[in-house]
Amino acid sequence: METKRLFEYNHIKSSSLSEIQVFNAGYEKTTGKKEPRILMDFGGYSMHYVFSGSGFYELNDKIYEVHKNEMFFFFPAMKIVYYPNKKTPWKYSWIDFFGTKVNEILKSIHVDPEHPILRITDPGIGKLFMNNVSECKNHVNESDLISISYFYKIIAQIAIQNGGANESGERSPRMNIIGQALEIIENNFCDPEFNLKMLAFQIGISSEYLSRLFAKHLGSTFTDYLRRKRINKAVELFEQGNYSIKEVADMTGFSDPYYFSTVFKKQNLVSPRQHLKNLRKQK
Repeated sequence: METKRLFEYNHIKSSSLSEIQVFNAGYEKTTGKKEPRILMDFGGYSMHYVFSGSGFYELNDKIYEVHKNEMFFFFPAMKIVYYPNKKTPWKYSWIDFFGTKVNEILKSIHVDPEHPILRITDPGIGKLFMNNVSECKNHVNESDLISISYFYKIIAQIAIQNGGANESGERSPRMNIIGQALEIIENNFCDPEFNLKMLAFQIGISSEYLSRLFAKHLGSTFTDYLRRKRINKAVELFEQGNYSIKEVADMTGFSDPYYFSTVFKKQNLVSPRQHLKNLRKQK
């Protein structure tokens, strides 16, 4: 939804509703010059919808690149870092919330700290975010009820998009496939020969179908997920031991150290060499 507004922030009227309470909602169009925002102990939950551009989101030492028509979620008591891509800065809207039913609600749409990114295929969800911002601004005294109404509408639309959970509360067969895939990736990502076809063969499905499941449920291609996994492991190895760049490249499934450096810099915004220099300075 295009708009000329650069930033809008609405503090939602305090409410006695406890199952879910929304306490902030807003919209922002960032620039490539915006510095990373670091939250060490966010006091609730938050969901952001990206209308255009892209940015980076760090949670639990994992870095995610978030694109247009994707959502990313905050969780309490965790270190959170997020910032726009300098070349294609993002525009997004957000809703901050807490309550006694939050974990149950997020579980229903398959969101948790290990899966904080959602790919959105329903354009109406973005409109709900912006309508929430506008109506809360225009009706401040009713903003608690308005925001809760839009919160549930958004969650309902996400659940419909994802197929929801079955009656026992377990994830659908598609989500079980994703869980199986992630476990296989965890055990094989350091193998330079490991690829989508090998993964699909081990699960017993077509690579085309598996690719669609990755896009729908993880908001990422298999290749991008595997690269992030490898680079996150590389960062961990650099911090743990006195390894050379080539050694870390070999240990994380990159047969070409030059390609490794390119992918590392794209994800972390600094080259492996500069990263090592920064680590030495810190120590």
